[in-house]
Amino acid sequence: METDQAPRWKPPTERNLKTAARFKHESWWQITFPVLVVTLLMFGCLAGLLLFSGESGVSIVADYSLILLILPLLVVGLVIIAMVIGLIYLVSQGIGKLPPYTYVAHKAVFSVRNRVESIAGMITGAIISVRAFVDGIIHFVEERLPKSGDANPAPPPPASAEAATPPKRKRSTATDGK
Repeated sequence: METDQAPRWKPPTERNLKTAARFKHESWWQITFPVLVVTLLMFGCLAGLLLFSGESGVSIVADYSLILLILPLLVVGLVIIAMVIGLIYLVSQGIGKLPPYTYVAHKAVFSVRNRVESIAGMITGAIISVRAFVDGIIHFVEERLPKSGDANPAPPPPASAEAATPPKRKRSTATDGK
């Protein structure tokens, strides 16, 4: 029985002991040992500098070290400034050539808006007119037919004019003793 799926690759789980030992030996001599030697040399140079020249010699070395650390950042900053200046130039060139194209896009957007507005108006007009027609029929039927349980539907009595107006308050005058 053949399958259409390709066999999956599995990473090896066995290790070659000879190559693993050689890798460990080489990584010690090529990475760890040089880092340790340079670190010890730097501490020795720093101690010698401090002993033989005092604080002024350490200050001078610190100043030069700071300069060497800042120089790469300065180069990166100059590259970024050059890119910003280039973008500013491109934008200023584009601003002069852009208005005719933006006017064409403006007209296209308004054309689309007008078309969508007219289609939406037709759809909503049809829905509103159908809904109004159905509501009119329902209102007509409810008005003409008696409700269930009512033998003689009578309209509610109109509210009296006296009940609709609030009672008048007595005006207070300055002679009331206040």
